[in-house]
Amino acid sequence: MRKFLNFSLVFLAVILFTNCDEDESLDLSKIESKVEAKFTSDKQTVFVGTSVQFTNQTVYGNIYQWTFEGGEPATSKEKDPQVTYAELGEYQVSLKITNEYGENTNIQEAYIKVTDDAGWTNFQFPNIHFTNKTINGNGSLYAELIPNEQEFIKKVCLQVCVELFKSADEVNTVTDITYTVDDSETLSAKGGTPPHINISFSSSYLMQKKNEGLTDEQLIKEIEGVLVHEITHGYQYEPQGAGNYAQGTDFFGFIEGIADYVRYVEGFTPTSKRSTGGNWNDGYNTSAFFIDWLHSKDNYFAYKLNQSAKTINPWSWESAIKKILGDDASLTELWSEYQGDLVSGKITQIDAELKEMRENREDVDYPSDSGEVIDITDKDCTVSRDMSADSPENESVEKLIDNNIATKYLIFKNNTWVRFDCDKAAVLKAYTLTSGNDAPGRDPKNWKLLGSNDGETWAEIDSRSGESFTSRKETRQFEFENTSAYKSFKFEFENTEGDIFQLSEVELFNGIPEEEETEEEEGEVDITEKLISVAVQAEDFDFFDWGLPEFAYDNDPGSSFFNMNNNTWFVFETEKKYNVNRLSISATANLFGIEFVFTPDEFTLLGSNDGQNWTEITTVAETGIIAFEEKKEFAFENSEYYKFHKITMSAEIEEGDNKRIMIGEMELFGTAE
Repeated sequence: MRKFLNFSLVFLAVILFTNCDEDESLDLSKIESKVEAKFTSDKQTVFVGTSVQFTNQTVYGNIYQWTFEGGEPATSKEKDPQVTYAELGEYQVSLKITNEYGENTNIQEAYIKVTDDAGWTNFQFPNIHFTNKTINGNGSLYAELIPNEQEFIKKVCLQVCVELFKSADEVNTVTDITYTVDDSETLSAKGGTPPHINISFSSSYLMQKKNEGLTDEQLIKEIEGVLVHEITHGYQYEPQGAGNYAQGTDFFGFIEGIADYVRYVEGFTPTSKRSTGGNWNDGYNTSAFFIDWLHSKDNYFAYKLNQSAKTINPWSWESAIKKILGDDASLTELWSEYQGDLVSGKITQIDAELKEMRENREDVDYPSDSGEVIDITDKDCTVSRDMSADSPENESVEKLIDNNIATKYLIFKNNTWVRFDCDKAAVLKAYTLTSGNDAPGRDPKNWKLLGSNDGETWAEIDSRSGESFTSRKETRQFEFENTSAYKSFKFEFENTEGDIFQLSEVELFNGIPEEEETEEEEGEVDITEKLISVAVQAEDFDFFDWGLPEFAYDNDPGSSFFNMNNNTWFVFETEKKYNVNRLSISATANLFGIEFVFTPDEFTLLGSNDGQNWTEITTVAETGIIAFEEKKEFAFENSEYYKFHKITMSAEIEEGDNKRIMIGEMELFGTAE
């Protein structure tokens, strides 16, 4: 009988066999004779006019003498001074400390950098570990709406950080996000702490909203709004000494208030959600709209509120208000004033002023995770159309920039225009057009691309005539010379057949995108290196960070997939059809000093071309893998080609056994059709 060794025993053994240092007597004279100046600061890269809080970390200093090159004040004898820098440059900071045993000076060259570059072009995107557990059920709707979940999640990360921080250097580090779509009763939740956080989203909730009549655009906005809230939890600071996460506490009001504030200013919460009454500690919309109103007292209130969580200990709303707005500021009086503005209607004027303030903020130079060349229609651009003719609701002009060539824009007119208005000017170098799914006569034949900065005066950027598309949903790229930056772009299209115009997608690039090289596959390949989607069974189980599903096919036998159940399955989707006739399974390394290998005892491989109807390819009743790091290959007859391959695995459970499944690596080998 094989038995599962409880992991807690392993950890206990580690503790028991850990050596402890022997106690040493404290030599006070050694401490007293060591005079060493030490200091830190809350930031080292700042904008002009920004204050830096220095913290003296010297233990036995009595007299402090600070010198701040380029700072105001230039010198200080305070223990923990605050210094403001007024001009660009890199500046030295020095601290001299003195006590009865001597003196010591710590000089840090170029310690403070004052810049006008927020550094967002160097923003470090986290690694995204995405799993859709219900891809064959409610999760299919999510997959349809969000075809590129990696870029979608990364885009939200940047949006959130731009609202929370002034520069990329200040960002609270998040290196990994595990995002799971499942049928949870909870709409969404964030778990873990930076640098690795976990986010879940309910696919059944999404389906419920669809059944309530929400359009695809509204559903995508719902997904993004929820994600903005949860991502904010990952990046925001947590207030020190403010108690626990409990409704009505300072901690709760801060955490949920800031998350809903970011969701509001990013455009996912209407002001109709704002109401009178409540308390600043209620969190969510109540605290969020109060935080927004406080920007009428300080333009950077939310930024400073988040920063205060790092510098105030113990933190409270009252102490944060006084630090940001001055010692005379009263939290209760501000709340009363805010309530009065809601009742009187003055809040409408304040809303307009705050909107103008945000619009006048410096534009963000957004980076691209895949290089400097980006499609600017993905960066806060709106699209509008010629309104002189009708367009079907399900084929609206917004379909042109939804990153989905399966949808299209159609208008009952053959000569028409489409306009893109962006928040930031860009120098276009190329664009792509993708033809519709049917009716070649509706494709554009001739067109001009125009640019403008006022929406009235237009300059020609590029023009084409006599163009055609050789197939449906074909993407063609057009390049041209251009050195002028514009915020608005307009296509004037002409097609010379029929009375209808259509197009699936438009992309506008600030450079020349590199064309993807397509390789003709020859011979056998591991199809787990050709995947476009993966689904995995994991009911009622959250994976450990070290046992994620993708570790089963990451080409690293040193990593491990771990499932707490004795049966599981994977569905692998590829763009091409493959004839698979061989697979291998490797046992994990002995990572935890456990006694037994938990590889599957048996498996079945199935194939499908629609992801719904499955045909058995082979079944192996006994894998025979009994040793750590052991790898076995299984060959079988198969003459069919499939886009979907499903492998179901199980492990026998004997009486009293707690069988699990662990895999170091899994490979499926086949040839393309």
